[in-house]
Amino acid sequence: QISIKALYHGNVSSKDAQDAKDMILSIAKHLKGMPLKKHPKQLVSVTPFGKENRLCFPTVDPKDPNTAVEIYFQCGNDNMTDRVVVDVLMQIMDEPLYDELRTKDQFGYSVACASRWSFGVIGMSFRVTTTCKSAAEVCHRIDSFLLSFRDEIIKMSREEFMEHIIGLAKSKLEKCDSLEDE
Repeated sequence: QISIKALYHGNVSSKDAQDAKDMILSIAKHLKGMPLKKHPKQLVSVTPFGKENRLCFPTVDPKDPNTAVEIYFQCGNDNMTDRVVVDVLMQIMDEPLYDELRTKDQFGYSVACASRWSFGVIGMSFRVTTTCKSAAEVCHRIDSFLLSFRDEIIKMSREEFMEHIIGLAKSKLEKCDSLEDE
């Protein structure tokens, strides 16, 4: 069984949207819809505090020099206060992480950190894609960045902290420029 959800957006009229709906339904008329409450649930496991879980997947092509690492920290159940704290931390860390690992250390061609909300669980994600370092080297470098950056946050002036708050607020107030952002 399948269920169809559609979002038709852009510069369209109500008639265009209705025509698109009719076209989809005519193609799928032989299918029986599935109620939303019967959709499979996607579960997120909350890991025990202090316990490390690693998932490693070998590459399909052993000759491929690319290595991708994501370190993900769960921060607890979704709530507005923790969301803001995690967003601020990621706002503060994003540029220094990129500057140190990508620019100075040349650890990879893609270096980033971001907040993540997965089915009611708040988290922080640190990602590096590289052709010149092993996964172990990347993990060690991210860990050392986090340890050293802790001191930077403690030493941060109130003015610098407020600049990050203002920067985050401005980015949150920007109009979404894609469906994905929305």
